[in-house]
Amino acid sequence: QFVFGPIVGNLSDRFGRRPVLMTSLAVMALDYVVMALTASVWATYDLPHDWQIGGGLQYVDSRFANNTNTTRVPHYMRYDAAIAYTPSEGALKGIRFQFNALNLTNTRTYDTVYTGHVVPGIGRTLVFTTSAKF
Repeated sequence: QFVFGPIVGNLSDRFGRRPVLMTSLAVMALDYVVMALTASVWATYDLPHDWQIGGGLQYVDSRFANNTNTTRVPHYMRYDAAIAYTPSEGALKGIRFQFNALNLTNTRTYDTVYTGHVVPGIGRTLVFTTSAKF
């Protein structure tokens, strides 16, 4: 509100309050529709001896790739997993080792859908990270 309040106020002065409010409501309704077509769940479990495991899934419904709704990309479900070790004592205290596996089933995903083309998402990806806390 702090940033967009003056912008919306200036637009209301120029075009009238009703058209600006109706446009804002339409954009917000479109946002809710998009959110309804995508779901994501992630869970993390702390295990004994400083280990942690996690897993998640992401569902994205089919989307149209053009304004005439003649081209669409299919829906997909992506599965991810993680395992981490963070020693609480000893020489490695404060260091975290984490291994993530993204898109375990190597499902074809789509990051962005444009009128003339789509941007493919990542395939199966393995990531190892190390972080330190001082």
